[in-house]
Order: sequence, then structure tokens, then C-alpha cells
Amino acid sequence: GGTQGNASAAWTNGAAGKFGSSMSFDGTDDYITVPNVDRNTLTFCACVKRGRINAPAGTDRLIASVSNGGWAVAFDSPKNRLFLSWVGTDAAYSTGTITDTTNWHYIVVTYNG
Repeated sequence: GGTQGNASAAWTNGAAGKFGSSMSFDGTDDYITVPNVDRNTLTFCACVKRGRINAPAGTDRLIASVSNGGWAVAFDSPKNRLFLSWVGTDAAYSTGTITDTTNWHYIVVTYNG
């Protein structure tokens, strides 16, 4: 896969920022593995710049569990809305869309039981 071998290499791989470094993804096969998180609460935020719109369903994932019952945040095609779901169950969809590939967007998704 495209994971970074260790945390320190990953954090210095991206651009230097105001408070440290960033992660760098090439858009092909990169990912970060984290342990299971609490299913009752979640906050996820990121700056995203889409490389494409109207991608095949299920391919524009920002975070996703490897099994049913974990969290997923992704873009819903073809409507280009963000959605939050537990993998394999219902989802909640944003009312806004991100339909351009030229601008950075700050997104925040939160769930509190």
C-alpha cells in the first residue's frame, strides 16, 4: 500500500506549516491507519482540494473504516455532497456541495451520539 513507514517520516513529507508539518498524499494509494475510535463521538476536519468531481461511487473517501460499523466521511457522487456514515449503515449528508477542483475548502464533520 501507500502508507508511510513511520510517523516522523510522514509528518515531514508534506509542506511546513504555521504549527509544524503536514501529511502529503499523491491521490493514488496513500492512507493513514489509526486504531478504532469511539462510535459515539467523532470530529473530523481537513483542508481539501478535489482532484475530480462526479467520481465513481465510493471512490472519493476522506476517511473510511476497513470493516462495517466504523466511520466513513466521503463525497457522494454525483451530487458532490459530503456524507458521514458508519460503514454498512445509514448516512447523513451535507446540504452544501463542493463542485470545483481549483480551490481549497476547510471542512468539518462532527457527530455527538
